[in-house]
Amino acid sequence: MRITDIQLQKNQKNRVNVWIDGSFAFGMFEKDAAALKLQVDQELSEAQLSEIKQNIVLRNAKETALQLLSRRDFTKQMMLEKLKQKQIPEDIAEQVIIFLKEYHYLDDEVYAKRYVKYYSETRGKHRLRQELLQKGIDSEIIDRALKEVSQEEALYRIAEKKIMTLPPNYGKKDLQRLKNYFLRRGFSYDEINACFSRLTDEKEWSND
Repeated sequence: MRITDIQLQKNQKNRVNVWIDGSFAFGMFEKDAAALKLQVDQELSEAQLSEIKQNIVLRNAKETALQLLSRRDFTKQMMLEKLKQKQIPEDIAEQVIIFLKEYHYLDDEVYAKRYVKYYSETRGKHRLRQELLQKGIDSEIIDRALKEVSQEEALYRIAEKKIMTLPPNYGKKDLQRLKNYFLRRGFSYDEINACFSRLTDEKEWSND
């Protein structure tokens, strides 16, 4: 195997991409490449390449992942996508995921429960489900997270505030626009209708 190119990364000027036999092999800090004295046309054995990946590339990838997690939570899919953006080879990224899961730095179940708990005050279960699916979380995990929240009171509180913003002579069209707002937030027809019926009964706010 022969190193065919070494290029500075566009977004991280202190890192380089190393190409072997015409294909991208891995990225690493420029100082590490210099310490290894890597250069174009240099021949590498399988053993040498494996050692570089395990001792340097994997270590750097783990550090990158931990830095990302120090700023925000990630799902498995989100982390894989981020590592790919940082030009970390797929086989190394998969090893990073195993490491993060082993030490409980990455847990889709925990992520889903936190996400649902945080956003359930303003978003319906349908929208929450779609957002979590887009983040790569398994539907069974989402089901368990959604079962832990009841949105009846949250929806009532929001609707109560929203209906107070309507003009005194509001009509059915105004109420329908308000209901459509909650539909866009991911609440179901049944939840919305039950909520507005409760508001009408308790506050006597019905208006034709």
